[in-house]
Amino acid sequence: MRIHYVIPSCNIGGAETMLLTLIDELDQERFTPSVCVIGGGPLLHELARRGVLTYTLPPFIGFLDFGFLIRFLRIVRMASPQLIHSHVWAANYYSSFVGRFLGIPVVSTFHSMNEVKTLKERMALKILVHFSSEMVFVCGAQRRHFGAAVTIKMGRVVYNGLRTVSKPSKVGKAEIFELQKACGLIPGDPVVTCVASLRPVKGHSLLLEGWVKIAQKFPRARLILLGDGQCRDSLEGLCARLNITDSVLFMGNRSEVDPYLAITDVFVSPSLSECLSYAIMEAMSWSCPIVASNVGGNSELIVHGESGLLVPTPDPIALAEAVCSLLSDRDGALKLGRSGRLRLASSFTASIMSNKYSSLYRGLIQE
Repeated sequence: MRIHYVIPSCNIGGAETMLLTLIDELDQERFTPSVCVIGGGPLLHELARRGVLTYTLPPFIGFLDFGFLIRFLRIVRMASPQLIHSHVWAANYYSSFVGRFLGIPVVSTFHSMNEVKTLKERMALKILVHFSSEMVFVCGAQRRHFGAAVTIKMGRVVYNGLRTVSKPSKVGKAEIFELQKACGLIPGDPVVTCVASLRPVKGHSLLLEGWVKIAQKFPRARLILLGDGQCRDSLEGLCARLNITDSVLFMGNRSEVDPYLAITDVFVSPSLSECLSYAIMEAMSWSCPIVASNVGGNSELIVHGESGLLVPTPDPIALAEAVCSLLSDRDGALKLGRSGRLRLASSFTASIMSNKYSSLYRGLIQE
């Protein structure tokens, strides 16, 4: 079965991670993938490394880019798929048009909580709903969010899955020692880690405001921020104003986060909006105790008090108190971390996700 994936991309984020995971998990004897990448970036390298047939297109401009639509139509004809699986809702919109025109079923997966405020956005979403063969949401909160904007009679929830949850990759003692040394840490120093692009929606400013209280209670604690983005300069300036520069480490983008998770005592996700976070899932696979804002799909991923702690947002004090509680109770924190890993392994694996999409593909192609 020939499946043509469509995704806008410039960096490897949640949608790209999900797509690569799905392609890796599909039964290669039953499914032949091809991908249209709108934009470019490191995703192209990852697809080439896997030997996946890939097409590229420049980004579209708005919801009425006829030039893009014509170029996209040509690519789909060249790929000759039996099904189109598109990702991110503006790309879903264009894919639904092309699929309807060519008589090809279209699966539209949503990856964010985009606001749907304007009449143009609502009309685009209505067209997408009408033309898609199936709509997929990565969490129940996301389905409710879009369902509040337009009537969605169809649509299913398929949780993102992580490829490895039973046994995280090994990080040697020497590697840990070198990392601690590079970060100015000595064994026993509390480490709090956040993995997210430095964008306003990820809530780093709230985390830094809360960090003032955490650093006062745990002077040797260090906050490691993995990721980069438009807010880096302003966040570094905020650290200076809050007098916490020495305890906050901006590490930039890292292709390999496992060593950092290996030295993490508490993993924090302060996002103001979230669907189903791969960063949280990766931390859960390492049995890291989690503190996350109670938004979007976080409450579907984490059971508060059992597999992590959920805090209201925006509330830097509540965030700080939750982190301090876990740093003060190491045994309790370890118990939460172990429970989180078990929950991940039972409900959020790549194989579960792949099986659900495979079943969906077969049903639509055979109709």
